[in-house]
Amino acid sequence: MTTIGLFLGSSEIQNLISTGKLTSCEPKLRIDSIDSTFIQERLGSVGKIFSVADEDGNVKTKAKLTNSFVTTYGNPDSKMVSGLGFGNDIQKCKEQYAIFWKENFSESSLNDSTELFVSIWEHVQ
Repeated sequence: MTTIGLFLGSSEIQNLISTGKLTSCEPKLRIDSIDSTFIQERLGSVGKIFSVADEDGNVKTKAKLTNSFVTTYGNPDSKMVSGLGFGNDIQKCKEQYAIFWKENFSESSLNDSTELFVSIWEHVQ
């Protein structure tokens, strides 16, 4: 039995299945406020396979965690930039992430030192 590692919307699940990969990125501070052990556990889980569930908890597929790391908004890791679909265009990634941040985390500020937790997933048949 595998543990649920991702809860995604239906379009994100379809994207994972069709492209074979998914990069997720969240504010480290937010994750730490919910579960202070999560990031350390996830960092130790690279290489493991997890179930992927929809937002209602129904398992839809599986994915292997291929990488996890902390980076900053001001100097994002190139694996995050490319994994989010921006190739090596760091500026475009930062612009789009700032929009995403404002829409989803407007209660907290985003600046160059803001830490982001990134997970890179590979679809498993």
